[in-house]
Amino acid sequence: MYALRSRYWIIRDADEERLTRLTFHIEQGDYFPFLATVIGMLGETASRCGPAGMAQEQARFAEEMRKDLLHLHEHYTIAPRKVRLAYTKRKMVRFDA
Repeated sequence: MYALRSRYWIIRDADEERLTRLTFHIEQGDYFPFLATVIGMLGETASRCGPAGMAQEQARFAEEMRKDLLHLHEHYTIAPRKVRLAYTKRKMVRFDA
């Protein structure tokens, strides 16, 4: 468990539990809306951080991403691949400055 600002707690689930939840959302067909909700909450938090600057840009970006995810939900489904992609976490795109 990790304490955040002494008021909130995050419990890190085992990978198996996390993947079970992920599979459940995909099978129910609500993974895109689930992500849209999470990103919407992050955007709301960013928008409360101040009247201008980076926080507001992040809030606008979160809203665009939320709309994209809802579009994907309306027009696409997630299907399993026949062959797993061969890449590592190190090869994934990073958004560090």
